Amino acid sequence: MSRAVVAVAVEEVRFTRELKDVKLNEVGVVDAVLECELSKDGQKVDWHKDSKKIRADLEHDVVVDGRVHRLVIRKAAAKHVGTYRADYMHLSTSAKLAIEGTVVLAAWWSHELFTC
Repeated sequence: MSRAVVAVAVEEVRFTRELKDVKLNEVGVVDAVLECELSKDGQKVDWHKDSKKIRADLEHDVVVDGRVHRLVIRKAAAKHVGTYRADYMHLSTSAKLAIEGTVVLAAWWSHELFTC
């Protein structure tokens, strides 16, 4: 009877690029993008803002491109300011979103349509 022992080296997943603070100069016009990278493809990151879980919706896109994970906040406004966190298993990285500067107001002009 023979026995064999197989040793498998498992690469521990880690953040190879952590989130960085984002500062926008315009309110409600541009998207804010928070981005981090893991050391291995195919992993899932959970996103949080001020400890509340974020899911993809009308205001947020959650994008995975290989090892890169992005949270896109569409037309970031004052309500989006805060601390964001990306979690993978027991690891996490965080950054702040700040908005300073110009408030852009959009006016919609209505034109009456006349028919004869």
